[in-house]
Amino acid sequence: MKKKGLIIALGAAASAITIAGCGGGGDAGSTATTTAETTAESTTTTTTTATTTAAETQATTEEKTTEATESVTTETATGSSTAEADTGKDYSLTVKKAADGFESAGGLSYSSPSAEYTYSVLNDVSNHEVESRLDSEAASLSDVDMGRIGDILYTSGKTDFGYNVTAYRYIGAGKTVSAYAGIQYLSEEAVEPSAVTALLSDEYISY
Repeated sequence: MKKKGLIIALGAAASAITIAGCGGGGDAGSTATTTAETTAESTTTTTTTATTTAAETQATTEEKTTEATESVTTETATGSSTAEADTGKDYSLTVKKAADGFESAGGLSYSSPSAEYTYSVLNDVSNHEVESRLDSEAASLSDVDMGRIGDILYTSGKTDFGYNVTAYRYIGAGKTVSAYAGIQYLSEEAVEPSAVTALLSDEYISY
């Protein structure tokens, strides 16, 4: 009787152990599942954050690139406008030959026993400024004669020492307005303005 009771008790204990073992296995599975889900959520969050950061970085880069492009375009356009406005050039004068009886006195000056003349170049002046220069010259002369011969403006008259003829010829566009070749002729004897303006012709000078 005792032996049979012991067997029954051992069987009951074994059943209890089996049930306890099954219960423990169920808890481990639940914990593993929860950990996996947490890891998945963490991975998803990290991926989303990385994607968002990359998108924001790309947007910022594109914005800066656009701003830089617009800046370069603006500078280029400004440069083009400046270049278009600066359409003229600086002129230099070359004397092909001197007037009869004159020799070089250095630079653009020539002289004879009774007269001398000097060339000049006005690279960027308006027609109004040229006229003002001739008016100023005339103010110091007597018996003044002012006029135009062809495309040349001139002023002539007497000085305390003889005669003075000053003339200007338009030779082309300056950097913003006009360019002129000039001559001032001083003589002890009277001289015709046409004889002086002839020294500004292509026969005597080039530019």
